[in-house]
Amino acid sequence: MHGWDEYDSFARSYYPAIVRTPTQDPHSENYYDISPYAWCGNNPVNNIDTDGKDWYADEKGNKMWRKSQEYEYTDDNNNKWTNIGEEYILFNGKQLSYFQQEKNKDGELVLKMSSFDAVSGKPSEDGTFSYSKEAQATKGGPIPEGTYAIYSQGIQKYNEMSTFDKYISNIGGSAFPGGTDSWGEERVWIYPQSVSVIDPKTGKKVIRTNMSVHGGIQPGSRGCIDLYKNAPKFFKKLSQSAMKRAIYLDVIY
Repeated sequence: MHGWDEYDSFARSYYPAIVRTPTQDPHSENYYDISPYAWCGNNPVNNIDTDGKDWYADEKGNKMWRKSQEYEYTDDNNNKWTNIGEEYILFNGKQLSYFQQEKNKDGELVLKMSSFDAVSGKPSEDGTFSYSKEAQATKGGPIPEGTYAIYSQGIQKYNEMSTFDKYISNIGGSAFPGGTDSWGEERVWIYPQSVSVIDPKTGKKVIRTNMSVHGGIQPGSRGCIDLYKNAPKFFKKLSQSAMKRAIYLDVIY
């Protein structure tokens, strides 16, 4: 508007026309020697400013939570950790664990975890699930191991569809083919939407696409993370998320 071209960087906004941020750093009280309006500690070439919260990732993709509000952290082994946000999700094939930081009554940062039973891929005849490398390389198999992201603002709700779309969903049409039996009442897409894995049997590359987190009446999916009956509780928490940017999701079997 008016040529200002405001950039929304979640923690703060930025006006390139005047090379200034109009709002203070949310954790400026920790950096008295730097202006509260400085960007990236006055060194935007070498530093990044995510949103000033407390989950960190190193160059190898490892994650940890620190009771700190630093933008970056270097451990005793000289490994650099970068701030990735205040929330983090982990799926291990049996549970989807949702980590959220809060402040206790003393104003101290604490970590809370909520776990929900979840599965991925199609069950075998005995009802068990395989998360082998071969299964991950099978179309319709479990979501492959790796680092992904979801957005709390991206929750899609069945009840927000039109009456017509709800009707045709029950016969395999619309955005929720199969209706709530297949998807539950809510879902959220997992990014990236397309990943490649190597089939250990053939050595060929297999593309896996269109993965999401959703519910349904029975455990099992075609590559998505299926919370089945636990979906309402998870999506209630996700809808209350304070994260305006991507929430990291690690899949580790």
